[in-house]
Formats: sequence, C-alpha cells, structure tokens
Amino acid sequence: MKKFYRLILFVLLITYADFLSAQILNQVNINQKPIPGTCIDKSCSTVQPKVGSFANAYTQTQCGLNYAISGVKLTQRATWQPGVGQPATMNISTIPPCVVPANGHILRAYVYWIVEGGPATGSVNLTNPLGVTQNFTGTLIGNVSGGKCWSCSDTRHFRADVTSHITGNGNYTISGLPQSTSCGDTDGAVLVIIYRDPSATYQGTMVLHDGIILVNGGSQNHTLTGFTACGPTTNATAFIVAGDLQNSFSATTPVTMNGVTGNVTNNFFNLDIRNVTVTSGQSSSLFGINSSGDCWSWICAGLYFQTTTCVTCTPSGTIATPGAVSGPTTLCAGQTATYSVGTVTGATSYNWTVPSGWTINSGQGTTSISVTAGSTSGNVCVTASNSCGTSSPSCTNVTINTAPPQPAPITGSTSVCSGQTLTYSISSVAGATSYNWTVPSGWTINSGQGTTSISVTTSGSTGNVCVTASNACGTSPAQCLAITVGAAPASPGAITGSNPICPNTTNSYSIATVTGATSYTWTVPAGWVINSGQGTTSISATSGTIGGNICVTAANGCGTSAAQCTNITMNTISTAPISATANPSTICNGSSTILNR
Repeated sequence: MKKFYRLILFVLLITYADFLSAQILNQVNINQKPIPGTCIDKSCSTVQPKVGSFANAYTQTQCGLNYAISGVKLTQRATWQPGVGQPATMNISTIPPCVVPANGHILRAYVYWIVEGGPATGSVNLTNPLGVTQNFTGTLIGNVSGGKCWSCSDTRHFRADVTSHITGNGNYTISGLPQSTSCGDTDGAVLVIIYRDPSATYQGTMVLHDGIILVNGGSQNHTLTGFTACGPTTNATAFIVAGDLQNSFSATTPVTMNGVTGNVTNNFFNLDIRNVTVTSGQSSSLFGINSSGDCWSWICAGLYFQTTTCVTCTPSGTIATPGAVSGPTTLCAGQTATYSVGTVTGATSYNWTVPSGWTINSGQGTTSISVTAGSTSGNVCVTASNSCGTSSPSCTNVTINTAPPQPAPITGSTSVCSGQTLTYSISSVAGATSYNWTVPSGWTINSGQGTTSISVTTSGSTGNVCVTASNACGTSPAQCLAITVGAAPASPGAITGSNPICPNTTNSYSIATVTGATSYTWTVPAGWVINSGQGTTSISATSGTIGGNICVTAANGCGTSAAQCTNITMNTISTAPISATANPSTICNGSSTILNR
C-alpha cells in the first residue's frame, strides 16, 4: 500500500501540481500527527500505544488432552499478497484415530477471524468433512474503533464455538465472512480443536488466551498465566495468530513465544507455531510481537505441553462397554452353557473371563462363548477392544449349584404295627427342590411324596423308610430309618395249676412267656378272686364254690392274642345221712369208740 500511495501522488503531481500540493501538505500533516488508532501510510513515525487486551478463553489439564490447528489467509485488500477466496479450506490431519467425537472426545473447538472495517456482528458457515454445513454466530472478543492503518471504521475480532460440528480429521470449509478489496475484508481465519485422546498415557495442558491487541507500529507483550507445570514436560508448543503483518513493510517480524524470541515470516495473516520448553513449576509464559513501524492486530496466543510424571494416565480406549451378558445365572458344576453379548461398534475383539476352575470351550475373542462350569460361583465378564484400547467390562454373576447334601435323620416310629397310619418327616435340605421317599414292601404312601413329610399305611413287612433330596444338579445320598413291624402276640401256651380244687381255696395258675407280648389278661370263673399277678404270666386266685374256665390272653401294641383257657372242676362233699354202729355202743365222756358203716 505504501508503494501504491506514492505512485498515486506522483501521477497527480504531474497532472495537477498546484491543486495537489495543498492536498499533499494536508495529507502529510495528518501522517505527521496521526489520529490515535490510524496510520494511513502504514509506516507511522510515532509508535502508538497498545489498544485492547487478552483474557483467558480456555485452560485445562487432562489425561490425553491435545490440540489440532489450521489457518487460512483470506484477505483481498492486501493485493500484493492476497489470500484465497471463499469457500476456503482448512485441513485437520493430526487428530489420532482413537478420538471419537461421538464419545465426547472433542473438548472444545473455536473458529477465530479478524475483520477490518466489517459489520459489528459476524457469523461463519462451517462445512465439516462429512459435508454438513452449519452457520455459527461469532462472539465479538475485541473491537478497536478506527482500525489498523487502513482508514476503516473498526478492527473486529470474532470467535465462534464450533465444538458440536467437529467430526475428526479432514477438510473444514468456511464461508460467509466479509471479503473485499477495501474495507470490510477478513484477514484470515483459524480453526483450533482441543480434544482428548483416550488411548494416551500423557497428561496434556492447554492455555488459550484471546481478545484484541492492536498496535500501529511497535511491540507489545502478553503473559499467559493460570497454569502450573507439575513436572518435566515433553512435546511443548506455542502459537500466535495475528493479522496485517505485511511483507511489503518487512520480510520478518520478531515474535516471542514462551519467553523465546525468533523471527517469523510476515504473511499478512500469521498462524505461527513453535516448539518450546516448559520447565517444571513454570506458571507463566511471555508472548510478544515487535513489528517496528508496521501495524498489526493480535487475536490469540496458546501454550500447550505434556507431562508423564505427575499423574498416571491409564488408556481407557474408545470402545463402549458391551451390553448385558445373556446366559444362565445358575449352573451345576460340570454343566455346559453359552454366554453372549451384542456386537459393540468399533470393536475388533472381545475378551471373556470366567470364575476359577471354569473352562472356556470355544468362542474366546468373539461375542459368544461356550463354557463348562467349575465348582466356584462368580462373574462371567467380557470386554471389547480395538487398537485404541479396551472397554470397561460387562459382567453377570453366576451361582454354581451342587447336588443337595444327605438329609438329616428321619423322625417317626421305628416299631410299628401292620396296618397303622403313621407320619415320617425330615428338615428341609439346602438347595433341594424335591424329595423322594421309599417305604418297605407292601406299605402305602398316602400323601407327601416330593416333600419333607409323608403319611404312610404300614403292612406286615419290616424294612427301611428312606428319603433323598434332589435338584437340577443331582440327588443326595439316602437317609434311612430302620422300621420293625410288629403283630399281635400268639395265643399263650397251656395254663398250669391245680385242678380239680376245693371251693374257697387259693391256688396258682401260670403260662409260659409269650414272644412279643407286653401284657397278659386273666379271667376266672364267677365268684373267684384274682389275688395277684394280673397282667403277668402267673396269678394267685381264690376259688369260689363253682368251677369253670380260667383264661389268659397276651397283648402288645399291635393287638391281643386268642385266649388260652383251662376248665377247673371242684371237689364236692356229700350231705346224705350215714348209718353207723358203735362198738361199744355206749361210751363215757372222754372215752373213744369205733363207728362202723
């Protein structure tokens, strides 16, 4: 522009010398005493003070945090070094493959642009690599009235948050920004994407300040604060974005990043990135631009560094946790079963784990496995993996069942009679789902089969009442109770004792012991009295005046025997008159005689 103005003045002087002399004097006077914020010929003889300031836009420290950046020069008014037309492309190619926007890995993304003399508000159309276009309204982060050197109304800096529109690597196209060969022109635009790499083992820190710092000739600095390097750093970079650094004024400009100054090539719209060293404990970073007599505006500055010693960062991968594991939640030891999950998007393999003692028969690495269960309960789990990492596990708890233990002792009578109705029972057995009873031959189970208690009717068979407990995994050992089946005693043997007997005499009668008998019952003829022994095998009885049957039965819990009897006869005394003769026939008191019939 400086050359452009001199050429105009030369031509006008030749054609209209007198008229233009006054105009030139007026213009020179203006240049010698520039209005604050303007510098028409862009080579101000007086350095103007800085206008505007920076503020923190984004500061974050996080495992895997990193950034990608790309810029494009758009200016058309700088005819000696113009930018590209719109739509204009910015390529992003450094985002790792494990960064998945759909999983929230894009933390923040901004488009910055600088407008000279444009409208007070601004917006940008951004087309992402998927071909989707969206309009974003920019936030005015800096505005200097009068602008920088171009006699335009204002220099305005804008920032738009485009986080939601980032889809990863590829070409991002912008359009809709002011573009002109005079005022109302955009110097250029920058896309900054801050992301989290879930596969990374480093901790990243990003410090980004933005706003407007405008200088019409001279240098200005800004210090980034609000961070502390917790340890030795690796892979540290710094960047600045500035507009109107003109190669027509000078080829290079000294730029300070993180306290170190080096020349950058003037490109009218400058995105300059530099590797830097951040020291342990560092908590500030000096940035600056020194353009001597040129004018420029500075929109943002950033510092990024990584550490690996402060925090242990464990790669989490980008794979979603598999869905619920399907399969049986109870198994028997030794049983074969299948467990499976749905396909996980992006997964290339699956890893299954099973409880100790189990065997994975087939399917490891896939979405479905066949297993043989061991004797230990526990979790069947699966994780999904790809080259970026491994998901969190999805698990299901499986309980291992075994055959029930032997039931506790059976309660019930051990000595029974044929034909009795009795109950036998046990306590519940842990893990049992059913019970099976067996009884001696000829017995009948009336009710309760399959439960812990049965009602039975006995027969004459002696044997065992037994029970087992069962579930899906097997049957327990049997618990048995030996049963003796009794019967009514046999009829007692012959009754021994006096026979015949005299009336009103006391006599004893007895029998031999009857097998199985627990008691005996005696009966005697009418008028007799049993003095003792009733219930035993021997009685003492006083007879009456008549004879009859003495009987005895044997009894036990099962019944009474047939009676054993003996008929007892009585000795009798004659009462008829007896004729007798005495010899001598006459006797004295106290003497004896013989009577003859």
